[in-house]
Amino acid sequence: MEKLTKKIQQSVGDLFKDSKRLGIEWHNLAVEEQSGAAKKAVEILKPLVKKSSKDYEVLAYLGSSLMMVGRDSWNPLTKMTSVNKGIDLVDKAVVKDKDNITIRLVRIYSSLDLPDYLGRRSKIKPDFDYLIDLIQRKDASLDEKSEIYFLMGEFLMNEKDQIQSIDYLKQAIKNDPDSIWASKAQELISD
Repeated sequence: MEKLTKKIQQSVGDLFKDSKRLGIEWHNLAVEEQSGAAKKAVEILKPLVKKSSKDYEVLAYLGSSLMMVGRDSWNPLTKMTSVNKGIDLVDKAVVKDKDNITIRLVRIYSSLDLPDYLGRRSKIKPDFDYLIDLIQRKDASLDEKSEIYFLMGEFLMNEKDQIQSIDYLKQAIKNDPDSIWASKAQELISD
C-alpha cells in the first residue's frame, strides 16, 4: 500500500510539473501574440495556483498571462480588469519569492510591454539592479547572467544611457560568448 501511495503521489507531482510546463508554453505563445494563447495559459495556470500556493513562478506566469488577456481583449473593462489583476499577481510573486530570477524576469518583460501610463517603468530599473546584484552573489547559469546583462544593456540604451548600456552589453558577451544574448548584444553595439 505504501508503494502504491508513493507512486500515485509521484504521478500527481509529475502531472503538476507537466501542466506547469504546458501553461508556460502557452504563455510564451501569447508573448508572440498567437491568438487565444493567453486565455489558454490562464485556463491551465489558474488551477495550478490553487493546487500549489507556494509555487510563485506559476503565480507570476498567471499574472503575466492575465495581462496579455487584457492586451488581446477588445472590451475596455476586460482590458483594465485583467491587466490590473495580472500586475497584482506578478507583484505578489516577487514579494513572496524575491530572489527568484525567473519571477523577476517575468515582471521585467511584463512591465516593458505595458503602456507607460500604467506606471510600471518605475519597477524595471530596480528589478534589474536587484537581479544584477543577485547574480553576482547567487549561483546563476551563464545563460541567465548573459540574458540579464543583455536586457539591462538594451533597457539602458532605450533610456539613452549609452555608456552604461555598452558596459552591460559587453558583459553579456564576455559572460557567455556563444550565447544568443552575446550575439544580440554584439548587434546592438555594432548599430
